[in-house]
Amino acid sequence: MMKAQISLIHDYIEEIRLDSAREHFEYEHFPFIQNILNGFTMNEQEDCIKEIFSWSEFHLYTIADFLNTTGFQFKGALDSGYVFCTCFAKINNVGFLTYLGQDLEIQLKFCKRDLPFQEIMDNIYIVIANTKDEEWIEHYLQIIENIIH
Repeated sequence: MMKAQISLIHDYIEEIRLDSAREHFEYEHFPFIQNILNGFTMNEQEDCIKEIFSWSEFHLYTIADFLNTTGFQFKGALDSGYVFCTCFAKINNVGFLTYLGQDLEIQLKFCKRDLPFQEIMDNIYIVIANTKDEEWIEHYLQIIENIIH
């Protein structure tokens, strides 16, 4: 049953990806994802997270955006900050990284586990290379500085 529910989330996100009119999709689609995750036990949520980490960039982006937008908290040891930051680390799409990077600092504070810091910093540098706004560049450099120290 749980695998079917995880597949439901995956397939649902895939349908969102294929829908070209994605404006404000979080208000329509995130409750569906949240209802499924709320029905999982702690162990089932952890299994789901492990599966999510193998999904496509759009799926990872959508899950990270879902966590950031809803404030959803997982029940187990893999906290939502960890899931958000790990999704960020696994994404290469500059647009997705730029969007998620705006909330990376606060998600790092929510994280209670070790993270793939090198990959996170590499992705922050990608965002910096594609950002013209000096204030955001300084913000991202400060995040890197905080990670290093």
